[in-house]
Amino acid sequence: MKLLLARDDIEIVSKTRGGWTPLSFAIENGHNEVVKLLLAQDKIERDFKDSEDQTLLSLVVGNRHEEVAELLLLGQSEKEGKIGFN
Repeated sequence: MKLLLARDDIEIVSKTRGGWTPLSFAIENGHNEVVKLLLAQDKIERDFKDSEDQTLLSLVVGNRHEEVAELLLLGQSEKEGKIGFN
């Protein structure tokens, strides 16, 4: 994943027709390490809403991914090694 994120030709803010992003898919599937890596990217959109008005936090709650919820709520950034939204 780190290799993909380092490439210029990979669009990490792309969306599906339903409005889903790589971050929303990682959250939906409970991929904590991928969520951490994506949240560390400057381009990542944290104010996600899909075509059904689901937010990132509603995806977390609906799937009971506690660690991912903490990452979102704290805005943890692995890249900067700090906690807090950019």
